[in-house]
Amino acid sequence: MAVFDTHKAVKALTSAGFPDHQAEALVGVVGEEREALATKDGLEALEARMNARFEALEARMNARFEALEKAVSECATKAELREMELRMRLVLGAYVFAAAGLVITVMIGLELLR
Repeated sequence: MAVFDTHKAVKALTSAGFPDHQAEALVGVVGEEREALATKDGLEALEARMNARFEALEARMNARFEALEKAVSECATKAELREMELRMRLVLGAYVFAAAGLVITVMIGLELLR
């Protein structure tokens, strides 16, 4: 965990033109809230957990698609095939949308740390 050097921060703010009392107040607020801030290590751990969830999701999706493929091979009419195709598209679309949202969130979080 990184250490926040409050003295160094106050000196930097005062040399940039902040009055002493404002620099000290600002550094105090930042110091109190730094535990709530995301860290690179925290985001990397989140990314690892998300990757594990994606792998589990992929395994579940593969199992569902295999079940759907089996059901498709057993369908008797074109209407049943069309209904299954639509359900597969809906499920796949939902998973892709959810996965894209999570990936974008992690990418934004990592970018903010740079």
